[in-house]
Amino acid sequence: MTDLPRSSLVLALLIGTLLAGPVTPAHAQRVSATVDSTASVIDYTGSAVMHSWTGTSRDVAGTLALDVDAPDSSHVVLRAPVASFDSGNDRRDANMREVTEAETYPLVQFRATEIRPTRWGRSGDGHSGRWAVTGALTFHGQTHPVEATVDVRVTDDSVRARTQFPVSLTRFDVERPSLVWVAPIGDTIRIDARIAGGLQEMEPAAARLDVERGPAPEDTRLASSGIRDITASGYAGRNPGLRAEARPDAGGDGEWRLLLYGFTDRPTDLSSSSSVQLRADREPVPARGVERDTRQLDDGTTLEISRVSLSRSAFETVAHATTVSVSADASTFSLGWRPRRDLRLILDAASSPGALSVDDSN
Repeated sequence: MTDLPRSSLVLALLIGTLLAGPVTPAHAQRVSATVDSTASVIDYTGSAVMHSWTGTSRDVAGTLALDVDAPDSSHVVLRAPVASFDSGNDRRDANMREVTEAETYPLVQFRATEIRPTRWGRSGDGHSGRWAVTGALTFHGQTHPVEATVDVRVTDDSVRARTQFPVSLTRFDVERPSLVWVAPIGDTIRIDARIAGGLQEMEPAAARLDVERGPAPEDTRLASSGIRDITASGYAGRNPGLRAEARPDAGGDGEWRLLLYGFTDRPTDLSSSSSVQLRADREPVPARGVERDTRQLDDGTTLEISRVSLSRSAFETVAHATTVSVSADASTFSLGWRPRRDLRLILDAASSPGALSVDDSN
């Protein structure tokens, strides 16, 4: 009997697609959901000659930020341990951990990159519908795009989602085990995820900006309260991130910038390219200029920084676009929901003097 594996892959994939569907409760503009591991289940079902089996995990973690005004711009990141699946067979589970190299790659992560509602409306106690979700699944040291259809139901205090889809094991470079006289296990594993989470209202938007006040209005700097994770393709570095900042000028355009960050052992396109290309909804957005900087950290790692200066109108275009990307030669960075939400917060604060009086320097 062959031993099966790759539960981790199914888990993240499943989880992500499932919770990735942005849900829109009727009673709040902005809410967040935390996965309830006691009510959430991820199954993977594999097959071999003459038999099949199912592994189950309840060790699911993640959060979902929902925007009622723009449900397709909601944001999801989900993670789960590779070793958390239990098929009821210790030998098979141990083999799964071996072929997926669980010690080297202990987690699977899913990040939603595009959410397309195909059906959505009010139900008896909230909202329900279906979403087509595309995301980036990181598993076994590789990242590939995945797609799934997700059924979502939202009430006043909870969100529930379910999805089922196939996953190819060889696509993630996981060797399919077999016995000498038996063919390898099937390449396709079926994922079935049922996810539940409780909703909480998010804190006021202005409270998550850094505000540095100067003696004059034009000396006030607004910035994201931290560096937001972003996705990247073709980037040779690690952990790409973004921060937005602005110095609004009541009498003029002011200064508006996007700061791209990355960590690497040697300079990459982020710090060495001659230019960057910014696109919003696939249309080019002009940049006023680009400044680059590198800093050596104590552990020998290089921190790369690329500062892209924009006009206010360009900043607004990026903030409200459906899809946004920044390219530096072969590297392309995708600005998800959270980074672009920071841009909208900055614009709101710049237009509302009252927002700048809040103690929001967290």
